[in-house]
Amino acid sequence: MGIARTPSSRGYWQVASDGGVFSFGDAGFHGSMSGKHLNMPVVGIAATPGGKGYWLAAADGGVFSFGNADFHGSLGSRRLDSPIVGIASTPSGDGYWLAAADGGIFAFGDAKFRGSMARHPLNASVTGISAAPAGQGYWEVAGDGGVFTFGALDFHGSLGGQPPKDPVTAMAATPSGAGYWLVTIAGEVFTFGDAQPADAASGSAPTGGVNAICRTSSGDGYWLSTVDGRVYAFGDATSAGHVRYRARSSAASTRGRRSSTRGRRAAALALGWVGLDYRGAGGERWGVPGPPELWCADFVTYTWQRAGIDIDRIAWVASLAAWGRKHQRWSTDLSALAPGDAVIYSHHTGLVVDVQPNDVVVTADGDWGGTGRTNREFARSSRVRLNVWQPSTGRGSGKKTILGFVRAV
Repeated sequence: MGIARTPSSRGYWQVASDGGVFSFGDAGFHGSMSGKHLNMPVVGIAATPGGKGYWLAAADGGVFSFGNADFHGSLGSRRLDSPIVGIASTPSGDGYWLAAADGGIFAFGDAKFRGSMARHPLNASVTGISAAPAGQGYWEVAGDGGVFTFGALDFHGSLGGQPPKDPVTAMAATPSGAGYWLVTIAGEVFTFGDAQPADAASGSAPTGGVNAICRTSSGDGYWLSTVDGRVYAFGDATSAGHVRYRARSSAASTRGRRSSTRGRRAAALALGWVGLDYRGAGGERWGVPGPPELWCADFVTYTWQRAGIDIDRIAWVASLAAWGRKHQRWSTDLSALAPGDAVIYSHHTGLVVDVQPNDVVVTADGDWGGTGRTNREFARSSRVRLNVWQPSTGRGSGKKTILGFVRAV
């Protein structure tokens, strides 16, 4: 769930991965992509300065404009090395930047390209972008808490030298541009420069699944948005409502899929790790203790563990399928796929990050696209990659035949 506020800070919008937009408080509804075909999930939202419109950005670089938000271009028809993870608008509203997981930055309209981390070694994928209030530059943040500064901006610190326990999923700059907040998927907030910590306005704090942060106009508070649609207000931020998901039956059809917090949390983690190699998030090698091996199953079980799903490390696809059968989580009903599920092939597994209308599923596949004559060479050269496919065909990533899937919960 991405989040953007109105100019008054008395309302905000949330956006879901299927492009659905939800308005709260004094935020007006200007349209959405809900029910429309998307090639990749929506990953972010940015509002116009006057709050009369917004842009949605998808992982393939598609940009969708609503209200008085003008369309300045997109990457939807361009093949990307890494998926888009965030969008930030210029102060004038006449342009925007898109940030990719490999650190690439793409500028449109009056947004100026100030540099990027593309083609620079990263210990963790970039997970967010925040523009300076005056438009003179931007910051990128990576999953290990590293912060990268571009343009006429100051660097105010980072967590790159001491990565947090949980990956950083988003950042927000203060009104002055002299500081910023970083937030982890667990909801832990770190402050730098003139960014100040804030107490939970309602007395409750998130327990996980945080994937977006948005500050108030004053900078004396912020909202945290989670993958299950909840919004938590801190400081002078006020809660105006949040998206409410309905629980689904495990025997759900296309019209009524399962929905779980831990499954969506796993999907959000996997999406944030797209582009990483066998070294994994924070250099933990997806939990593999020895030399690089074929690590697609390790990627799935590591992601599940970090999402709060009780499972030990499983190194082999057949063993993951057997675990699913033993724990009554095995299914061959592909119409019931949900975010966080593990799709099983004969020699591969991928994690579902999005299920869209019109028979479209997006998976994050670990150990994908490698080269070499040996398993070790392949494992060293492969990455976490996104794949899009149609479950009705019975074939998934790389047109591999699907044997079934293991439910996340």
